[in-house]
Amino acid sequence: MNNILLKDKRFVKIIDFGLSCRTNKPIKIFKNDGLDTLYYTYEYLSPELRRNMLYNEKSDMWSFGFTVKQLVEKKGWNPKYLKSIGFFDYNNFISCFLNDKAEHRISASTALMSSFFDFLYEFIYCFCPIEDYYFIKDDFIYTKKDDQLIITYYKSKIILHCSCSIKAKNFCYEKILQAKIKDSAFFYSNYSHNFQFGNHCNFMITFGSVNFLLCELDVFELENLRICFNFLTIGRIIY
Repeated sequence: MNNILLKDKRFVKIIDFGLSCRTNKPIKIFKNDGLDTLYYTYEYLSPELRRNMLYNEKSDMWSFGFTVKQLVEKKGWNPKYLKSIGFFDYNNFISCFLNDKAEHRISASTALMSSFFDFLYEFIYCFCPIEDYYFIKDDFIYTKKDDQLIITYYKSKIILHCSCSIKAKNFCYEKILQAKIKDSAFFYSNYSHNFQFGNHCNFMITFGSVNFLLCELDVFELENLRICFNFLTIGRIIY
């Protein structure tokens, strides 16, 4: 846990990549083959790494799952959202990562689509029925027009499409289908039975000519969306 640095609740950095590797190839970490005896020391390493087998990004997913497990169960860390979703849901989420077979682990992009992360976007809701508005704050222009929330900063523009829009529904369907194809082994396994795609997947973001899910935004873009919804909530309808 000493290699995880927290600046504040929004910024996390991981340091010390001494065992990292850019290519998918066998790597000899230990001097002998008696790797089972080292299990409790190297639990954060995936089974394939401990056995000196081929590995890929799914090994990172094991490490992520084990790190979260350590934070919650051994460090006494109890985020407020765990109380609302229930410990059972947490166990389901962790089971997506801590599988002995790498192909049965979920990928990072699909994991971010999980309902486990809905709490990050709880301020976002269907805004179509709300009256249109226009507001300027700190060089940012916030506009609500029909089924879109638009954030304009000089020549840059980010558009949030409401979950009830046809564009958002079609995009959500495509992204879920892509995730199921990418992680087909996971979704065909028993580990996926309790996996649920989050409500945040129902919204679509357009930046330039490219569309994204909410879970693909960075913290600064998400904060700008929060400002938009703050104006909606307090009823500052001036357009």
